Amino acid sequence: SEAILEQVAFLVSRRPPLLTVVATSRRSLDLPLATWRAHRNLGEIGSHQLAFGEADTRRLVLSLVPDIDEETTVRLHAETEGWVTGLHLAVTTLNASDHRQRINAFLLDDALVQESDDVVDFLLDVSILDDLVPSACNAVSERVDAHEILVDLSRRNLFLTEIDLNEIDVPDRAWRAHALLRETLATELR
Repeated sequence: SEAILEQVAFLVSRRPPLLTVVATSRRSLDLPLATWRAHRNLGEIGSHQLAFGEADTRRLVLSLVPDIDEETTVRLHAETEGWVTGLHLAVTTLNASDHRQRINAFLLDDALVQESDDVVDFLLDVSILDDLVPSACNAVSERVDAHEILVDLSRRNLFLTEIDLNEIDVPDRAWRAHALLRETLATELR
């Protein structure tokens, strides 16, 4: 709530030098983060730092399924992009006939259920795009507010990654949806 965030901001701004405050959130909080960053009072860990590398993936997968082959481990890492929960779901449902459906159900139940119908409709419309460039998103969704939606979803860490513009030739910001989210949305479109 807004009142709690105000109290946290007040506490942090007046904390004694030896007090460390740790806060975690899947979404960017409405706190004076830029000020704290400027005064070197903020350490941040984002989704890129939390994603498993191939070695971490191999250790996790082998701890859950000791006899799994290397090719499957590499495929799981690529499919999940190192997302730990996705890896765990993929491994624990690996032998199930409805392996993909279980992952899709998790994303629908965990991530997308919290979004408005308007945002879900937008994501469904743009899921056909490889790169989420606002102008292209506006065109396929027949909207004019794609940039604002993408910025908001990215700020809230909803499975979007901002693309380095050197990778693609666009004059604007662009994002890429997590592969598993795109697959889930594509399944919903069918």
